[in-house]
Amino acid sequence: MMTGKVFKVLLVLFFVYACVVQLNDMDAIVWIAMYALAAGMTLTSMFYVYPAILPGIFALISLGWATVLFPGSMEVNFSMDKEVPREFMGLVIVGLVMSGLSYFHAKARNAQSHIPN
Repeated sequence: MMTGKVFKVLLVLFFVYACVVQLNDMDAIVWIAMYALAAGMTLTSMFYVYPAILPGIFALISLGWATVLFPGSMEVNFSMDKEVPREFMGLVIVGLVMSGLSYFHAKARNAQSHIPN
């Protein structure tokens, strides 16, 4: 279990870093909100088992948005010095992390429901 918490702490630090580097962006509010929500959900998942649907919905939003950006990221040959591919990759990372949280929260809730009284 400790390895999972260390990994989550690293993810929280990554998402906080992603918030900071957005400060000079024109649409910073949107991206800071996205990464801050991801950081908050990852951080709170270390202490609480919340409904798996919460990170699941966030994963669907992130991955859906990444799907919309994907064609634009291919137009610039997926160069990471361009904004759209970076936004795409950020959304994919958020989506995958939230998918993982959703899975583990569903698994934890299922395990709790099978504990005999």
